[in-house]
Amino acid sequence: MKNSIKKIILFVVILACLVSSISFAEDIDEGALEVFLKELTKVSRETRKNAVNILEIYFNDDENGIDELVNDIDLFVTDEHIRLIESKGYTLDDVKSELIKLKSWTKVDKFRLLGYLESGNADGIRALIKQVEERNNTGGGVAPGGSSQNGTKGEENQEKLLEVHFKDIANHRYEKDIIYLAQRGIIEGRTKEIYDPDGNLTRAEFTTLIVRLLKLPLDEKSQLPFEDVKKDSWYYEFVKAAYDNKIIEGVNRATFAPNRYITREEMVKIIVSILENKGILHSINPSGLDVAMYLDSSKISDWAREYLFYGVKYGLIEGRTETELAPREFALRGEAANTIRRLYDILKEKGNLSYN
Repeated sequence: MKNSIKKIILFVVILACLVSSISFAEDIDEGALEVFLKELTKVSRETRKNAVNILEIYFNDDENGIDELVNDIDLFVTDEHIRLIESKGYTLDDVKSELIKLKSWTKVDKFRLLGYLESGNADGIRALIKQVEERNNTGGGVAPGGSSQNGTKGEENQEKLLEVHFKDIANHRYEKDIIYLAQRGIIEGRTKEIYDPDGNLTRAEFTTLIVRLLKLPLDEKSQLPFEDVKKDSWYYEFVKAAYDNKIIEGVNRATFAPNRYITREEMVKIIVSILENKGILHSINPSGLDVAMYLDSSKISDWAREYLFYGVKYGLIEGRTETELAPREFALRGEAANTIRRLYDILKEKGNLSYN
């Protein structure tokens, strides 16, 4: 048992090196991540599975889990482990500080990591780390009201980012996603200083966000069948562009219900449909999560079951809580920003941000 625990702790050390390899890359060499991924492949599948089972316990404790994981390393680390760490250019304190960064990861991303670790999916780990690093490094300076203003390093040289002045999103669960999308003109606030992250949004508003993200073209020759979407309404062109490109459907053949709040399952249907239409849905690395883990999964509407299955499987949506998916509840503006940011990251990774 003691040797088994040592192997698991060694595996955790490798995990720490994986997490740290991006941020330490400049201090070591460009091949550092590859070195750590090779170390991962040397661990047997049985050991990986045992390690994942233990890490899952730590990851399920949102409040103290990562701190306890860091403390427990001290109980089992050996001189051999320390030599391994130092041979990669680290100290044990470096490993601990990098593991602490997992506290900023969302639960969905942490469990995606576990799925990749258990299967030994080095490519999935590499892509996930880069995605999380980019998301967590969205902010640089802090604006009045507490919101970060700057984009990810290097992006500022490639695109002009808008200034963001929202005063009601500081320390919000989805603050970074809101800022990232607002800087790129994809989302807007209620006012210049109010985003209203916990407010609801309408079907027309969410459709508008999607059209802005994908820059969907209009088909001037087509007719919009929805009687409740008038040509003089502010959202007419957005709804029509989304309909022309087979992104949305009405609540029935003649009604779109633009001013009705959108539900979480309706939101996921749109996101999944976009990825299906582009032919890239099943090329996404699975999150390792299953919709059945949510206690309210039985509340998913029959028409939405397949969409929510893929939404959870591919990490397109988070649960409202650890045990509740809240499929029929109205989506919140912060949740919408998070889901659209996930879509944005996938499309950007696939080089498919334009809609074609």
